[in-house]
Amino acid sequence: MLSEETNIPRSVVFSDADRCAQAIVDRVGYDLRLAVPVSIGKPILIVDALYRLAEADRRSRSSRA
Repeated sequence: MLSEETNIPRSVVFSDADRCAQAIVDRVGYDLRLAVPVSIGKPILIVDALYRLAEADRRSRSSRA
């Protein structure tokens, strides 16, 4: 999803946090580390959605073992 002229990723806008989180995971994988400072505005809906995806992935991995 790179702009052909500049080789810079184009912005994508999501209205659903779960779809946004899935797009992040699709792009970079499940091995994510988030630094979420206390008392600073943050996209908590996306952070929660990423947590749900990680939790679901962890459960599916443990059930396959």
